[in-house]
This record gives sequence, structure tokens and C-alpha cells, in this order.
Amino acid sequence: KSYLVSFFYLYNLPLPYQIDMARARETSYLFEIDSKLKSGIALSAEEMNHLKENNPELYENAVEVMKERAAYKKQLESAQTKDEVHKLNTYKMQEFVSEIKTIKANPNIALGKKVELIDQIGRVAAGVCDEYTKFVDSARYANLPAEKEDNKLITSDSNKEDTSFEDVKKFISSEINLKKPPKLTLNMRV
Repeated sequence: KSYLVSFFYLYNLPLPYQIDMARARETSYLFEIDSKLKSGIALSAEEMNHLKENNPELYENAVEVMKERAAYKKQLESAQTKDEVHKLNTYKMQEFVSEIKTIKANPNIALGKKVELIDQIGRVAAGVCDEYTKFVDSARYANLPAEKEDNKLITSDSNKEDTSFEDVKKFISSEINLKKPPKLTLNMRV
């Protein structure tokens, strides 16, 4: 055994358990980054670079989240009343629910892919919710009037039910736990 260890040291090679530990650290770090995305926390430049190098698929998902956040932030900043901000948020959350229902109802998408797509919608929804929370806590929002001066609401879609991020989160959780297809068994008679 000591000859084997000497061989690894002689040729400056990592020991097998060191390789496993490095893989475990990498997996843990990627899981941590994905958890931040799912929680709506913006990623640092270092984390984005790490994803770009080590997990291009998750990197693309993170880029999508960043783009959605930026577009939503721009929409929030252009709102002229608090009511418009709340209606914009409700509309966005309902949009996520609609996307999930469409994915779930599509028989041409494999179950694993459905879970993956719904998971990505959850990341985007969390990022959007974070932008909404930041905006509502800002001085810009505090200075907005409640509604237009002539008492006409900004949006005409006032019949829609309010949908919060918590509602969307619950919906996503229920949809990610989609029923797995029954196990196939072969009954072969000889």
C-alpha cells in the first residue's frame, strides 16, 4: 500500500480518495449555486464564470433568469402607480402558472423533461419575485401614488385573481412531484 502512495506522490498525482473529495466539493458547489437560483438570489460574477466552465446547461438557465429579472425590473421601474406594480406582479405570476400547466398538459414532453422545465420556471419565478420584493422596498415605490388621479386603474384586467409568489411556489412544488409512471414488468410465460 505504501508503494502505491509513493507512486502517486512521485508522479505528483492525486490519490484516489482526493479525486472523490474534489468531485464531491464540485458537486456541492454546483448544488449551492443552483439553490441560490431557486431561492431567487442573484449570482456573483465568479459563480456565473464557474457555471460557464463547469455546467454550461445550468449556466444557460442562470443567464435566462438574469435576462428575465432585468426585463421585469425595467417593467417595474416604468410603473406609474402602486396598483400597476401589484397588477404587473399578479400577471407575471399567473404567466408562470400558465406555462407550467401548458408543459404538464403536453403529452409529447417526457416526464423528466417536464420536471426540468418546471424547475427552470421556478428559478425564473424566484428571481422575478426577488426583483419585486426589492422594488416594493425601494424609495421609488414608496413615492408612487396608489392609483391614477382620475381614479381609473392602469390595467383593465382587474377581474383576475391575485397570484402571489407563494402560490406559484406551491404550484411548482406540486407539479415537480408529478406522479412517476408505473414500473413496467414483463410477464413471460414459457
